[in-house]
Amino acid sequence: MSESYDRLCKALELADKSVEFYRDELDGCPDGLGREVFEMLLDRSEDTLDFVGSVHESIREGDAWENACTLPPDEEEDIKETFTTFAAKYEGEACTTENSTAEMGLEMEKSVLDFYSEWEDEADDETERKFALHMTKTLRDNVTMLSDLVYYYEDPEAGPCPATSTEPKQTGEPMSETSINILIGGEAGQGLATIGQLMTKALVRGGYHVLVNQDYMSRIRGGHNFFAIRTGPEPIHSAVEAVDILVALNEETIELHKPQLTERAIVVADESLDCSGLNALKVPFKELAPKPLFHNVVALGVLGSSICSDIGILEKLLRETFGKKGDEIVDANLDVLRNAYNWVKEQEFDFACMPPAEENAPERIMINGNEAIAMGALAAGANFLSFYPMTPSTSVALTLINKGAKLGLVAEQVEDEIAAMNMALGASWAGARSIVTTSGGGFA
Repeated sequence: MSESYDRLCKALELADKSVEFYRDELDGCPDGLGREVFEMLLDRSEDTLDFVGSVHESIREGDAWENACTLPPDEEEDIKETFTTFAAKYEGEACTTENSTAEMGLEMEKSVLDFYSEWEDEADDETERKFALHMTKTLRDNVTMLSDLVYYYEDPEAGPCPATSTEPKQTGEPMSETSINILIGGEAGQGLATIGQLMTKALVRGGYHVLVNQDYMSRIRGGHNFFAIRTGPEPIHSAVEAVDILVALNEETIELHKPQLTERAIVVADESLDCSGLNALKVPFKELAPKPLFHNVVALGVLGSSICSDIGILEKLLRETFGKKGDEIVDANLDVLRNAYNWVKEQEFDFACMPPAEENAPERIMINGNEAIAMGALAAGANFLSFYPMTPSTSVALTLINKGAKLGLVAEQVEDEIAAMNMALGASWAGARSIVTTSGGGFA
């Protein structure tokens, strides 16, 4: 309850800031397309604030999620069609001074979308998960609207953003003798990042080299994300487009990445998806998982078994991941993992195991780019951080705070980027080695 309530408090704070942002920007926004879009987003943000506020109040008073949250019906509105209707009124006119405001709004909405997507992945209560899913869909529409507005300002004659192509170029090529490229694809909130991160950790602990490539741009254009892992017993220096194992959490993933499949590739997908003409392992997710919450663990078990990964490493990772939630949760996840892993052993499909890893390989750490930036800054002696959280730079600051605590790093979260810069300058004049983390919207 405490973790759910803390998240609701954060959700309420984010909703309030969104309303405040759109109200402030509308005060100085001239008549035109930008104003019409912002008025619509203000209405949506006020509705969100009211909805989140009512759930927050019920949970605070001790109600269970199923009693506290009555989800409104899903909207049937086509956001891209709405934008096209708005844009048609202005016949290619664009106020370029509004572009930076639209970009700031876009960064804000993307950050909130990430918050709810992570919440949906981690929620244990089914109603709580549906609440987070509902909010994810709402935020994705907001992001789409602002993405179209930014695109319009760049090229008023072009209309809304073009959709992600469903006809990518043919890039499949024979599987490397020393590496395998795994691609996990689906919608935001389906847990693909969890599958990817756990599988990557398992590979590293098993002695393999890895290089990960994640794509989020498609989330803005319509919801498709992917997590690609290139791995092998020898060092990996670059990503590749050819896919040897495609873990498809929805049908769109199959259509988008089919041309990238190698001759020996295998598709791992739910038995309900259309894999006609493909070397596919059709997984009965509903049979292997007691509820949808465990579908990502099913995918992890099937993927791990397909490449002959050590199930002992996967089990240890699940214990580490879910240990704080209690033995019951850990055991439930382990049961699903083992069932999925063993199910693969009973199937007939054509795919070779991973090449063996180097014997007695030295232990290696697994870090992403943002973590590397933080570790490098600490190694260089950074001892003061001032920042305003903004995706995708936030994890740099969080890593600095976490790892720098024992090194005497002082951190301060401030109200905006101007305050962060002024504080860093002041600290540097006092002798500190300062760092400020920010991203696109912060520079604007």
